[in-house]
Amino acid sequence: MRERGPELELQALPAAAELDGFAFVELAVDPLSELAAERLLAGLGFAREGRHRSKPVQLWRQGDARVLLNRTRSDAPEWHRGDATVAAIAVESRDPARSAERARTLLAPAVPRRYGQGEADLPAVAAPDGTLVFFCRTNPTDASSWLGDFRTGATHPAAPGNGHDPGHNHGDDQREDVTATDHLNLSQPPHAFDEASLFFQAVLGLTPRDSEEVADPYGLIRSRALASSGRGVRLILNVPLLGGGKLPETAELQHVAFACPDVFAIVRRLRAGGLPTLPISANYYDDLAARLELDASLLDAMRAHGVLYDRSEEGDFLHCYTAMLGRRVFFEIVQRTGGYDGYGAPNTPARMAAQYRQPSMA
Repeated sequence: MRERGPELELQALPAAAELDGFAFVELAVDPLSELAAERLLAGLGFAREGRHRSKPVQLWRQGDARVLLNRTRSDAPEWHRGDATVAAIAVESRDPARSAERARTLLAPAVPRRYGQGEADLPAVAAPDGTLVFFCRTNPTDASSWLGDFRTGATHPAAPGNGHDPGHNHGDDQREDVTATDHLNLSQPPHAFDEASLFFQAVLGLTPRDSEEVADPYGLIRSRALASSGRGVRLILNVPLLGGGKLPETAELQHVAFACPDVFAIVRRLRAGGLPTLPISANYYDDLAARLELDASLLDAMRAHGVLYDRSEEGDFLHCYTAMLGRRVFFEIVQRTGGYDGYGAPNTPARMAAQYRQPSMA
């Protein structure tokens, strides 16, 4: 008579912890793109707050938006090595241990990491495209927080890159400041798109929205947005759908979007530091005026500053883009009013056409 083997034990899946936002976004950079990223972050008003105690990694911050520039990342996704890339994201979890346990239960691939003495042990898993996902809770007053891995000593960008308009007295009004990371756009290799969507839904508990298809200079791109319940974490996944899908123009573009209360002030800040925003075709504004009833002064300001516009029944969306950091990464500045919950998808073809014409910073 055959003996019975051990019974299979089913492990309960921990509920997804609430996510309040992004703790940081990590860019893997080479020496050239690192210099370009430093200049662009300083022009946006970010300050370099510290350097890692044991690795050549910089921490830049403005408001609740934090960007790490990492020159040591040999484990960046293989399909976008050799240039600036979004190599890792860290989400602000109200219970990082539960988030990590949920990921482990779902068999998300854990990432072994080396730690120096006294450095924070941040659990991380790999998304299907190789991007690392960290779970943490940022607390500047906690010595064990990941912030303790950085030797602090903020350095602030010098004028005119500090963003204050000449002759304008802001006083206590810092309306030109970036406040947080609004969302990330992560392009996927064709085989990973659906798997990545399922990964972020299952592991992070994000809710998907309907996919959209937008035209670009090389064909067609499919885009899918996902967000946490409180909209603290927003992600957009892209994949080439039709056309040549040439690299890197369609398959590898990624961007980090920063929230602000006044997009026009950010543009003035960039221009004061000699950093132009992405120039948008005049045809875009002619079409916008024909489709929507907009105040003439607002339309003139958008045209002059390279700002794009979208609206919904709940609110408005103003946004602009920086130049490319190399061939893959760029920044977006967004201003949401009312309850607008989208990402300006109707403006994507205008953005891609403009990027096709403009060289990168690095």
